[in-house]
Amino acid sequence: MKVKRSLRVLLPILGACTIFVGTAVASNSVGLFVNGKAPSLKETRIENEKVIAPVRDLAEAMGGDVTWDKETHSVNIQSGITKNMVEDWIRKQGNEKRDYYFDGLSFEEMNVDGDSEPEVLVRIDGGVHLGDFFIFDKQSKDSYKLIFEQPWHVESGTLRIFALME
Repeated sequence: MKVKRSLRVLLPILGACTIFVGTAVASNSVGLFVNGKAPSLKETRIENEKVIAPVRDLAEAMGGDVTWDKETHSVNIQSGITKNMVEDWIRKQGNEKRDYYFDGLSFEEMNVDGDSEPEVLVRIDGGVHLGDFFIFDKQSKDSYKLIFEQPWHVESGTLRIFALME
């Protein structure tokens, strides 16, 4: 009888201890979701009440382009349209049958024509005051079409878009 009574008291205590130990172990892990999907991230955990996850894995799961700058010891994350994407558009759609000088490439999204989607304005400062100017129009999700290309003489850092489009 004493054994049964001891087991009745001991088993609930052991069960509670098991639950608490399991909760303590599991509390350091965290579920992380990007657009409702769990990306395969290495070593995601909670540390000092903060979620710790690898920057590259998380940014790439969100569609970003990650680069490491050795000189400044900094991580650069470009989400949305990336320089690599724009270079690819120019290579595939550009009017010139030559290599473009991509080191001086910069771009920005701007609504030039007043529709619901912004265009991507691209300039390449090719060196010695020469460059190229492009406008890409969004066609569908993640699809852009070259609608304007012109070589140009770079005299300043500002774009005079309206003069080029007339």
